[in-house]
Amino acid sequence: MMTNEVFKYFDDNYNEFNPELLENYKLLKQKIKDQKDENANHLKQIDFLNTEIKQILENIIKLGNRLGALEVLCGFENEERDYMKNTGYDDDDNQSDSKFD
Repeated sequence: MMTNEVFKYFDDNYNEFNPELLENYKLLKQKIKDQKDENANHLKQIDFLNTEIKQILENIIKLGNRLGALEVLCGFENEERDYMKNTGYDDDDNQSDSKFD
């Protein structure tokens, strides 16, 4: 019981001499708690967006593979490469054999 009395005595004296500082402390403490909650919500949103981005990228890769297979099936890929080489763009070597160089 003695310690409770000491703490109460300290709190009473502290409030008497500096009540504004105690109010500022309580306000700051509440702001910190609010910011922690906001930060936790932001992290949840970031995790959700990261999973969405990962899923979208996986879908893009799948669609790209399907498109490539369709190009091979239709013969478009060979025609496109021939066109690129005739225009001076060589995709295989990443070099330009342009007639204008």
